[in-house]
Amino acid sequence: MPKFLANLSFKQIYATAETRLKSVHILSLPEADIYQGLKNNLQAMDELLGDKRFLFGDTPTSADFCLFAHLCTMYYTAYNQPLKDILDTEYPRLQKFTEQTLTEIFPEYQMYYQ
Repeated sequence: MPKFLANLSFKQIYATAETRLKSVHILSLPEADIYQGLKNNLQAMDELLGDKRFLFGDTPTSADFCLFAHLCTMYYTAYNQPLKDILDTEYPRLQKFTEQTLTEIFPEYQMYYQ
């Protein structure tokens, strides 16, 4: 996608997200609390994943695809997202899970995320 289109679409997406987050009062929380909530959720998923290939063993389930979808849409973006740094530094197992799921299950999309 050309950069100017990405910038236009990002502004629209950001405005929509901001409106929704304000409606449920998330943006009224201190930023540190929002990041701590994110880290708490990532910690829970990291502990569940452990050293397994997928959340519940060697075969992916719908829970794995749900987790992958959430992590992938935030990790592989044209914009610097705090989640990428958090996964890279604090949750390498989740980062590896995301990368492996992309390359092994969805190899046809890998070229878009490099």
